[in-house]
Order: sequence, then C-alpha cells, then structure tokens
Amino acid sequence: MSGKDPIQVPQGADCISVSASACAQADQAEARAVLGMLGVEGREVMHKRFHDDTLTLTLPAPLFQRMEQEAKDSVFQTPLWEDLIVGRQKPN
Repeated sequence: MSGKDPIQVPQGADCISVSASACAQADQAEARAVLGMLGVEGREVMHKRFHDDTLTLTLPAPLFQRMEQEAKDSVFQTPLWEDLIVGRQKPN
C-alpha cells in the first residue's frame, strides 16, 4: 500500500464503520482497513454488548487476502517464532 493512510476512520454510526465503509473500501484500488466503534451516539446501545475500551478494525476482503498472502513471508514463519508457539526453549 502506498501513502501514509492505511486506515480509514469514518465519522458516523458504529454499524456503518463495521459494514458499509468496509464494503466501500473493498471496491477501491488500494483498500484500507476501517477503524470503528468511535461513535458517541450509539454508546449506550454498544455498552450493552462491548466494554467502553473496545474498538473494531474491519478489513475488506481484498486487503485481508493480501495480508494473508504476505504473512507467508513474515516474522511469524521463522524458527524462533515456531519455538515460541510450541513452547520449546533453546538449550543453554
């Protein structure tokens, strides 16, 4: 992704940021993630289901698929990371 704006933070209802904004980003040439749960108008309703310190990060499908492909070459594929996952320790 080019530029310095990889995440969109739309103003509006929380349901819009989780759904409609992410769907709109999926149609863009360089889809961006969408940060949500920032709306104050729905805070009372959202508080019934989520903690006050909860935010959402919605990834449009094309962005998720690209990130998943790039993850194959990430730090998470190194032997050190594999050791951490299975709980093995290097001998001293």
